[in-house]
Amino acid sequence: MIKEDIFDAYAKTICKKFKISAEQQMFQKTKKSEVVHARYTLYYMCSKRPMRTSIIQQLMRNNGYSTTHSCIIYGLSKIKSLIESDEDYEELIKELQHNAVYIK
Repeated sequence: MIKEDIFDAYAKTICKKFKISAEQQMFQKTKKSEVVHARYTLYYMCSKRPMRTSIIQQLMRNNGYSTTHSCIIYGLSKIKSLIESDEDYEELIKELQHNAVYIK
């Protein structure tokens, strides 16, 4: 499934940039701001591919993290707001998209 490959590439790239581990942090229940921010960034990047919210939710669940539709929507709005108010964050998103290479 190509969406899963894209999701995995994004998750690995984001974890590396945010200096967190996928297994121990990204897909575990935690409210640490750097992890939550990384998750929201993952939601945003996936939504721009475009992936439907239900697909993002399913892929998160496949990696051991159960989230709701409303949490994903909330995360998307937080990242959109950050991009609008912070040029550096917009550049970060571009960098992450450029660096996320996936293997079929």
